[in-house]
Amino acid sequence: MLKEIKKMDTQSFSVFLRELVLYTKPDFEGDGESLRMAVTACWKDKKALHGHGYNGKPIYWLPPIRYLPGKCPRLIALKTGIEDLDEIYAGLGNNLCVGSISFKIIATEIVDKRIPFGLYDESVTYNSVSPWFALNQKKYEEYNLLGDGRKRTDLLEKVFIGNLLALSKGIGYFVEKPILVKIQRYKEQLVEYKGIPMIAFQISVITNFILPAELGIGKHVSLGFGRFRLFDKYND
Repeated sequence: MLKEIKKMDTQSFSVFLRELVLYTKPDFEGDGESLRMAVTACWKDKKALHGHGYNGKPIYWLPPIRYLPGKCPRLIALKTGIEDLDEIYAGLGNNLCVGSISFKIIATEIVDKRIPFGLYDESVTYNSVSPWFALNQKKYEEYNLLGDGRKRTDLLEKVFIGNLLALSKGIGYFVEKPILVKIQRYKEQLVEYKGIPMIAFQISVITNFILPAELGIGKHVSLGFGRFRLFDKYND
């Protein structure tokens, strides 16, 4: 299935991404917020790098820069964020500092990708890579009142579709047919975001939509949340 989807590159809509990979010594440790703070320390006046538009308001629908933590952290840029990423690459310096810990940057790598995105003619399965912040305060109250598990699943499926539609609009992809979503299973997870415990979800979902693993959906996607990996029975 993975190989088949890769063949879609020249036949369907695709998203252009620029990826900056950072190799550090020791291996980087920290979450997406730590990575963003370490990277943007020298560019405090550039709101887009901090997940905000030029009007100062948070960008929820399509943050131009995504900060993906890990041993070799990655910065993902699309659309207007590509120019900002090039500026980061040129002036990043030699270290990433998280609190009192300094991670020496020993190598960097820039990778340009064009990745399939959008409606697909078959159903595919995705599993969570990182917690999905699906619910705002209003939706959480609605979810909490639904004691029945099936009703909660229905709500999450509708939110998932809404998230895909919002991402599609931000990217410039027109959704011509209905998006089909069936959540096979989900698990609530308490995640601390900026010191505040919040409910997020780990899910397995079947859909007719191709979603790149580099792009998350839901809230706080700029920090690496809400990402999903295509399930491959031969590798998973």
